[in-house]
Amino acid sequence: MAILQYLEDTRPLPSLWPSDPLQRARVREICETVVSGIQPLQNVGLKKYFSSADQFQTFAQTIAQRGLQTLEELLKNSSGGKYCVGDQLTAADICFVPQIFNAAGRLEYALLDGCALYDITQSYSQAQALRPWAGPHRPDAASELSVTDVVTTSGADG
Repeated sequence: MAILQYLEDTRPLPSLWPSDPLQRARVREICETVVSGIQPLQNVGLKKYFSSADQFQTFAQTIAQRGLQTLEELLKNSSGGKYCVGDQLTAADICFVPQIFNAAGRLEYALLDGCALYDITQSYSQAQALRPWAGPHRPDAASELSVTDVVTTSGADG
């Protein structure tokens, strides 16, 4: 969260935070759900505390699924825009994107067509701001998923 605040302080336009206080609170709620309730609990650094890789994988999948279900509910109640909160990319999207890549890739989580997570992820495939780092556009990403891959792969399972 510190880096997001730094970016906002040093590069305020376009803002990562909506001007409306309620929308800003929704962005923070989504960010905190990811940075406190999903990401640290399925981080690969925890592997050493499990007796096997399979045990860790099961734990990480459970944590990601629980967290993404929570996000699904939060997103259903957000502004109804094409991104996490409205029609502009926000800090919530910056926190969410890596989680969806991790869930769809390493954790084999399937997004269901028609759910808020799926719809928002589809919107990311059109977001110019995400193109420089999202998937095969990066030279170091040849074996990684792109936003389109996440939507296509996940949607095929749903």
